[in-house]
Amino acid sequence: MDAIDIVNTELKKFCDQHDNLEYFDAYDIFVQDDQEGKHEGKILSQALMDDFLHPTSEGYRLWGSQILLRLRKIIDGSLIVYRLK
Repeated sequence: MDAIDIVNTELKKFCDQHDNLEYFDAYDIFVQDDQEGKHEGKILSQALMDDFLHPTSEGYRLWGSQILLRLRKIIDGSLIVYRLK
């Protein structure tokens, strides 16, 4: 997980340095506060990622809905993305 965090941090920095890029982080979809208090901080939602590696059908549904929101912004022009010349 540390390597993933490092890569995501660098990707976010890169996107922040370029006005025409948006960083999309799915972390908040799959990670939640530990309601039972067994772990400090946040945990992966087993309901959304049963094997803690691959999303469940509900996880894919939620992830897909967030992707669709961004696609709608691209289509309606409220989100401008990098265009190859």
